[in-house]
Amino acid sequence: MWRNVERLAAAYGLPLRRPATFPQLALIATRVAMAAAKESWLPAFCRAVFFREFAEGGEITSDSDVAGILQVVGIRPDAWLAAARESEVKESLRERVSTGEQRGIFGAPSFVATDGELFWGNDRLEQALAHAARA
Repeated sequence: MWRNVERLAAAYGLPLRRPATFPQLALIATRVAMAAAKESWLPAFCRAVFFREFAEGGEITSDSDVAGILQVVGIRPDAWLAAARESEVKESLRERVSTGEQRGIFGAPSFVATDGELFWGNDRLEQALAHAARA
């Protein structure tokens, strides 16, 4: 797997540094993302999480890790770390995970067409869109 990731990173001109721990438990970062679903800064936060883990080889597991990432994108972390612990955010994440499991999703990125056909991999988006147009 890592060799494929190295090749893809090189092809896209992206930096890559393996994190010391992999996979990392990204639960707090994921909950922050769920809480911030409607925020304009969410894409920047998600990119910063992936950059921290895969370009810098850094940790993304603790509150302090996620607080630092939020600060990098210009967001004050306290309210968002608190929001990530709210029961509705936790339940929403559980529901999304359950839906993903029911659809057979096993990795990211995954694309599911309206007829349920699953496409996995960053190079499958065009195939998924073409399939959806035919379905």
